[in-house]
Parts: sequence; structure tokens; C-alpha cells
Amino acid sequence: EKYGVSYEDMREAMAKVSWKNHHNGALNPKALYRKETPIEQIRKSPMICEPYLSIMDCSGVSDGAACAILTSAENAHNYKSEPMYIKAAEIVASSGVGMFETSYDYTTVLEAEVASQRAYEKAGITDPSEQLDLVELHDCFTITEIVLYEALGLSKRGEGWKDALAGKYEI
Repeated sequence: EKYGVSYEDMREAMAKVSWKNHHNGALNPKALYRKETPIEQIRKSPMICEPYLSIMDCSGVSDGAACAILTSAENAHNYKSEPMYIKAAEIVASSGVGMFETSYDYTTVLEAEVASQRAYEKAGITDPSEQLDLVELHDCFTITEIVLYEALGLSKRGEGWKDALAGKYEI
């Protein structure tokens, strides 16, 4: 409502995010779900939280793990012939008070916005949408992924849904 997005457009954008995520999972032999799901099946999936969240908008329940080995730039070639270099890393935490405030704005994730802005500044990034080659973004709901596109400066405020529909975040 804040950005004038119709229910139909937002549901279609969310379906597109789910379709993209299942497509990407099909390419990863270690993914929890390794098969593509037709967008028609996603569109028809049962609602579990009216009016927006269907079963296909929510992450599966599972346990998992990830690991990154960090070392100094000088030692990086001891571990990989073509290492990746981190220019900046930021963490921002909140008190969690937002969930108890009726005025809390759920159209952004302020902590992600602040952390990304700080990291971009340190790394010399002025236009993340154009300057980043890869962003790995995880969240438990398709709608939150769209909100995070905007919080991270990858989409203009209120237009993440348009970018999802346009396929901007597909491989």
C-alpha cells in the first residue's frame, strides 16, 4: 500500500522470487530442494498466511551449515589460486524493539540498510546495483527478499517488486 503496488503485482513478484530460488537450487547439488518448480505450481500453492504468504513463499524447515575461511590477503594464495578478497564487512544489530512498535515500518530492514551503506562506503561502492557482480541474499520469505533488494540499495525504494518481475536478480 505504501508504494501503490497492487496485490496481483506483489503476488506475481513473490512467485517470481520463489521460481528463481527453486531454479537456482536445481543448479546446486547441495541444495535442500534440487528441482525446478514451474511458476504455475507456485502461483497455485496453498496460502498459509492470508493474504500474501503461500507455502512456496516460505523457506523449508531444515538444518544447514556454511563455512568461509578468512585469512589475510598475503596468505590467501596459500589456500586458493584465485582467492576472493573482502573489501569491507559490517554488522549492525538492533534491540528488536521494532516488533513491539505500532509505527515500525516493515517496508525496510533498517539494520541491513545501515550495514550495507557502511560497507559500501568502506569499499568505495557508490552504486551497488551497477558495481556488484554477485550478491548472495537469503531470507525465509519471498516478500522479505524483495524488501532486502531495496534495503541493500540494489533496487530503488518501492521498486524491488518491479526488478523481481523483470528478472533483474536471475542468473
